[in-house]
Amino acid sequence: MVDARFYRVVGIAMGLLAAAWVAVDPTLAPPE
Repeated sequence: MVDARFYRVVGIAMGLLAAAWVAVDPTLAPPE
């Protein structure tokens, strides 16, 4: 069974990835 820590780490990683993505090219920002 997967615990909440896994989802927390994934959420943080996705947040960092999105931030890096926007930092590289703001025009590629996802619509959300």
